[in-house]
Amino acid sequence: MSFNLQRNGALLANIEVAGINGQPGLGHYRLLMHLKLSMPGAPEGEKILLMDLGGSLSVSRGGGSFPLGVLYPSGKPTVTEALKDWRFPQETLAVELDYRKLEAIEDVRLGGDLTLMVSLWARVVRNSEFEFVSDTVTHHVNKGVWVETLGQLGYAKRMLLEVPVPDPNDAPQLAETAGHLSKAHQAMTRGDWRETVGCCRDVLESLSVALGEGKYTDPDMASIFENSRNKNKDERLRAIRQALMVFTHPARHADEVSAAIEWDRTDAVVMVSTLSALLKRFIEPKR
Repeated sequence: MSFNLQRNGALLANIEVAGINGQPGLGHYRLLMHLKLSMPGAPEGEKILLMDLGGSLSVSRGGGSFPLGVLYPSGKPTVTEALKDWRFPQETLAVELDYRKLEAIEDVRLGGDLTLMVSLWARVVRNSEFEFVSDTVTHHVNKGVWVETLGQLGYAKRMLLEVPVPDPNDAPQLAETAGHLSKAHQAMTRGDWRETVGCCRDVLESLSVALGEGKYTDPDMASIFENSRNKNKDERLRAIRQALMVFTHPARHADEVSAAIEWDRTDAVVMVSTLSALLKRFIEPKR
């Protein structure tokens, strides 16, 4: 799709979306939209300038849209003059996103493609007269491009920043556990909910091994939930891990009961968030 910026029915400029990519920021994320601009040229004796190019970006959601923010020039604003068959190689606009907005996009995308609503506007100067022109189009972003963009934004690394990978010299037994958690986050980004929950089960199993408790639960698993009033904090944390193991177990099996369970994004988010916080308890020194 392309934008047609017109004045009184006459085409002033045609703008095509060449692509998108991301840049990580300090406390925010910057999504870049690259545009190719062409102008048919001004009539003989006239001078037309296109300036102050900007816009807004939204994500399509059901019958409506969710606003993401204002698009602004990522570099020094340019002034384009309509010369004969003039083509501007590329203009880049940026929008600032936060974690809440990226989560909203993921809630809409559900592991699939993405449809963006892009509005562009500009100020046209024609023989010293000013006028604003605008147009709105939808831009389709396929799943692979968006997953790559999330990686460029640093969104996929947020978990690794909040839950630091153990230093091999300090806690080598937990490096494999953190690796499984990273895979769970990657699978969630791809929209593979079963693999996400399955990787979370691997996290729990690896953590049990790292803590010297064996591959699976102790024979007295049932007793963990008895006399809970007398359990200390470590024992209660162990009970939580056992309960999470029961929840994630079907994602790694294909029996009739396990195959009938359907996993969704909510399951994936709950498990990754819970295990991120839980693993942090074993990585950081106790205070």
